[in-house]
Amino acid sequence: MNATEQATANALARAQARLDLAELMARYARAVDALAFDQLAAIFTPDVQVRYSWQPFGADQYETRALDGLAQAQTWLRDRLTGRTELRRFMSGLRILEHGPDHALGSVQMHERGMRISGTYGFEAVRRERGWRLRRLDLVEEILWV
Repeated sequence: MNATEQATANALARAQARLDLAELMARYARAVDALAFDQLAAIFTPDVQVRYSWQPFGADQYETRALDGLAQAQTWLRDRLTGRTELRRFMSGLRILEHGPDHALGSVQMHERGMRISGTYGFEAVRRERGWRLRRLDLVEEILWV
């Protein structure tokens, strides 16, 4: 393969990874929005590290919940969101900060219309036999009190 062909192949691989990572984050959002936490098994690695941070109204500091592994993440989300109707979030502004053939770091903005919440997800994804999976996911929420 000559240099031009290699450059084209590299550009196509980056573009495909970007599409795959955008779809991975969209699948995560749809699973949580639909309260379908069993679907997270196809999105997270079994040893995923998840950290959710939020600042309660009137508080000076963020509260953070660190979750270790798929089962703990599923249980915490289920407990926290039980009784709520389906959420209506959307993701925008995907940024790929680092990308290799089997590893990527990135961020994406999250907006939840009904709860007036916005936030930033930072993520680490790894490519497995069945596609990309999240190995780390950090959300810092900002509650919009307008």
